[in-house]
Amino acid sequence: MLVQRLSEYGFEVSPAELARAAGYQRVAPFLPQAALSDLTGLSLGGGTSGCVAAGIPDAVLVGDLGEIWSYALLQEAFEYLMAGAALIALSRDRYWMREGRLTLDAGPFVAGLEFAVGRRAIVAGKPCPAFYEAALSSLGLVGCGRRATSWAAGVARSHREVSRIGSR
Repeated sequence: MLVQRLSEYGFEVSPAELARAAGYQRVAPFLPQAALSDLTGLSLGGGTSGCVAAGIPDAVLVGDLGEIWSYALLQEAFEYLMAGAALIALSRDRYWMREGRLTLDAGPFVAGLEFAVGRRAIVAGKPCPAFYEAALSSLGLVGCGRRATSWAAGVARSHREVSRIGSR
């Protein structure tokens, strides 16, 4: 999913390159099954990976799980984080429109985990500058993150403006 988005913006990068650029190899993904294929090259365990975690992961990777979220999954993520794993959020979005109604996105779950462990997540998705820096750095393009963030913010702003005009 994330790699596909980057590809749509003209960046050819693998998910493993993104995670490794941030220094993580063992990851507990809390992502939909479709997104797990984007994480080839990383050691996955726990979360929604379907594999038992071999020890404490380097990072807990949180994305939108929708109705798959459960107390057991939140507790598992919390335990990894309390044991020292980094918290990486693919999004801090609060909600989105699905089938004609507002639906919680990953943001509220990320905020709950942040509150529980007393530290902020690393946001590895839009519009975080570090997200663009890591992706561009893995491609050998150092120092371009601010321009990429500005470009992405402009695209997002344009999208919001077009959406607002279309909803009149």
